[in-house]
This record gives sequence, C-alpha cells and structure tokens, in this order.
Amino acid sequence: MTVKPLAEKTGISTDRVFQHLVTMKRNEVLTTVGEDNGFLVYDVQRTPTALEMALRTISDTALRLAEAKAELEAVIEEIGPKDIGRLAAAFETLSRARDKLMTVTVDGSIIAEDVLEAVEENLRSAVLLTYRTRAKLPSTRPKVTVSDLTEVDVPSVLEEYKSQMGYAPLLGFGTIEWKHSRCLGCKSCEIACPEDAIELKPVLRLPEIFSFTEEEVSELPVNRALFYETVKTLAATKPKDNVIVPEDSPGFGSVEVDLWLCVACRTCVRRCPGPEEGALELELKWSLPEVVKKMTSQT
Repeated sequence: MTVKPLAEKTGISTDRVFQHLVTMKRNEVLTTVGEDNGFLVYDVQRTPTALEMALRTISDTALRLAEAKAELEAVIEEIGPKDIGRLAAAFETLSRARDKLMTVTVDGSIIAEDVLEAVEENLRSAVLLTYRTRAKLPSTRPKVTVSDLTEVDVPSVLEEYKSQMGYAPLLGFGTIEWKHSRCLGCKSCEIACPEDAIELKPVLRLPEIFSFTEEEVSELPVNRALFYETVKTLAATKPKDNVIVPEDSPGFGSVEVDLWLCVACRTCVRRCPGPEEGALELELKWSLPEVVKKMTSQT
C-alpha cells in the first residue's frame, strides 16, 4: 500500500503516516525488497515465528536426508570394500540430521521425540558396525612407514586412497576443532569421550573473549552472555594473559584434545550441547607431523 490507503485504514493523517515511514526507514525497520512500476517497494523486518523456524529446519534436514537415502540405496545394491567409506558418510549424515531434528520444538515439545530416540540407538549401532568393518579392511590404512608420513602433505595422502576407499578421509583419524565462543564449559565432551582424549583445562582464554562477535554472544545462554558482556564493559584495556580458573569454579576453561588418544569417533561432537552445531567439530584430516613427532619421541 501507499501512504494514502495506509492513512485511510489507520485513521492517521497522510503527513503523520509519511513521517512514521521515513523514521522507520532511517531506523532500518523498513527494508527495500524490489521495485514496482517505477516505485520502490519496502517491507517490515520481523523475526520468524517458532513454527516458521521449525519448518525451515525440517525442510533443510529433509533435503540432506534424501541425499543420504539415495547414497545408501546406491551403496547397498552391491557393496564392496571401497564402498564402506560412502556407507559411513551416509550414516554420518543421518546421524547429524537426527541430532538437528532433536532441537526442533513446537510449543516447547520435541516433535516425535520417542521416534528420534529410537533412531539414535539404531544409528549408533549401525555407525559402530560400519566403523569396525572398515577398520578391518587393509585398504583403509596406507601402507607407508611413519617416516614417510612426516614429509607427506595430508590431502595428497587422503586423495591417493580415495579410489580404494570411495571416501577420502581415513577412518579413525581427524582433528577436533574447538570453538571457544560456543563452549558452555559443561564437560559433556570430557565425560562422554570413550578414550579419555579430551579434557576441559582450568584455563580461561580471557583475550579471546574480547574477539567474540555480538552474534556469537547472542546465541549463548543469558547468564553466560551477560558475563562476557560485563567483562568487556568493566575492562579498562583488553587483557593479554589467560586466567587460571579455580577448581571449585566450573563452567569455564579451555578444551584440549590429545591426538595420541583420539580415535575420531565424534562422540564429543554429538554430545556437545553448545549453540548452533556445538562447540566441537571433527575436521576430517589428521595432523600427521604432530602425531608422528609424539610417536617417535616416545619410541
């Protein structure tokens, strides 16, 4: 509508309506969405409803599930050693989709929670079986010595065996990346790790807090977001040193992963309750020089 019909429907004078629109545009409440017959067309910014967000999440997840389903159907027609990697990847997609659907709520309730919990058990069994099967195949480990790996670029190692495995990353190898701004300091990763490879150290990386964006902080629970904002407000200058957290003050620290013990099972990633995708991510590549250095020094 233009100013005239807006004035007629609201009972406000055209001058006042125009003033309101100008103010809304100045405050970026109105956004330009296109053009119609030589006139600019505006719309009002608004926050999507919970139902709209749920539908968006479900539709995006459905697309990924459809791709994974097609991959599974293609693999199981005639499965061979080189297809185990593709099978594991498809199961991973199903697992991530299941985790995502557990976050979708309508009126405070998770949709089909019982079904999703049953899916979790089936997926866990399927993923473990796939991993164990793949670990027994000679083609899942490159036949090179430790000294050879020290000088070889990781991507070329992965690419070399992609034709044999049908899946570039090598099973059991990966690097857990920790996103400080998403961490809740809950120790869920440390408690869930079956290999005791991950630990929340009592070290607060205070300088990094000052680099957190407003968007990252807004995703956190209110109390934690308020704490970070308060620290930034009270600080006269940006700190340069980390702070040791007292043992009786849980909830803060730095996550460290021992690559010597980590088997890249993604348990910590799945159990992290942090915002968005969580504070942990398994990067499917191995830090070969770091691990080799530790292996050779211990030998």
